[in-house]
Amino acid sequence: AMSFAAFNPWNPMMLMADVCFRVPITRELALWFGCVNASRKSVQALKHRHIMVLPGGVREMGLSTDNDHVIVVQRKGFVRTALETPGEGFHIVPVFGFGVNNVHSHLTLRSEFVKKIIGFNLFTSVGRTDPWAPRVTRVCHVSGSPIYVPYKPDFTESDVELYYNKFYDELKRIVNKHKAECSFHANTEMEYVVGW
Repeated sequence: AMSFAAFNPWNPMMLMADVCFRVPITRELALWFGCVNASRKSVQALKHRHIMVLPGGVREMGLSTDNDHVIVVQRKGFVRTALETPGEGFHIVPVFGFGVNNVHSHLTLRSEFVKKIIGFNLFTSVGRTDPWAPRVTRVCHVSGSPIYVPYKPDFTESDVELYYNKFYDELKRIVNKHKAECSFHANTEMEYVVGW
């Protein structure tokens, strides 16, 4: 969030999963950085602000383990929320961070039993000296062209697919365009996983 805020002068509000606000210390850090709960209610309340959304979650953290192989799992909730939020619509700007996978390592306990009890898989991040201190590494953020998503309360799944595909195509375009100039990740390839 800090690096993106420095990269983006609009100072976006960052949405975080509800689980982050249920974990001590993580909750305090999230509030300190100005994060808000990633719910439809929060997005609709912040519709006049710039909002930063990181589609994905604990299940995805362990998949993209290096910078040459990035997994993008199908997540469309942010498109549905944009379509159903009253107002003038949203501009969704795809952003990709080369080198982000090197900032922390993630250890995840994948257990359906644990997930059923507490609602999520247990995980921890490993940084430079502790779970919160990032490693010193080069990160290069690139952004794509805005994708306008209008307010459409009677949207269908075809509408969701249309705007999500525009988002994904633009994300793939900026990765392929900029990976050469971010030469330390020149071999980056994206793999798209449908469903989960």
